This record gives sequence, structure tokens and C-alpha cells, in this order.
Amino acid sequence: MKAERTFFSKQLKKIIFEKNITQKDLAEKLGVAQAMISQWLVGDRNPTLKTLKKLADALEVPVSYFIDENITNETAKKENKSDSLVLELVLEKIKHLEAEIELLKTKINKE
Repeated sequence: MKAERTFFSKQLKKIIFEKNITQKDLAEKLGVAQAMISQWLVGDRNPTLKTLKKLADALEVPVSYFIDENITNETAKKENKSDSLVLELVLEKIKHLEAEIELLKTKINKE
């Protein structure tokens, strides 16, 4: 999972620098705590899919800007990562997506 976090945090740092936006300003735009932005920047956490969309919109970039599409078996092997690590990355993505689906179901049922 760290490979994804590292890519995401690098991209976030890059775009924040390019757009000259403070963590505080970004946090206010997204309606999240500044500490959350800090956690994203150091790679400790990733945003939810909904927040990732808001983040991309706020920074005027496509969501794909934050997604490392090069996490494949070939890339993993080049980085001396085993196939099991690649599988772990994929399973982690699936867990996040399943959690988002459950949250959406809960929200829909409340409405």
C-alpha cells in the first residue's frame, strides 16, 4: 500500500506547490481538518473516493492525476516487489471500494 500512498502524496505535494495553496486553505475548501491534509502529504492516509473527487475538483486536475496507473506486475518486479505485494495492493484497493459502497448504501437507505 505504501507505493500508492507515496505516489498520491508526491502528486498532492506537487500540485499544492504548483498552485501555491496552503494546507489550511485546501482543508477549508474540502471541509476536512488540516491534520488530514498533513496525513495525506506524508503518506499516512489516503482520502475516500468522494473526497478524492472533491480534491481533484478543488485543485482543477483530473482524479487520474492522483492515481498511479503504473502499479502493475511488471513495475512491481522492476522495483523488486513480489507478486504477493501487488496482490496485496489490489486487495487493499478492493477493501476501500467496498467500504465506500457500504457508506453509499447507508446514505441511500437514510434518504
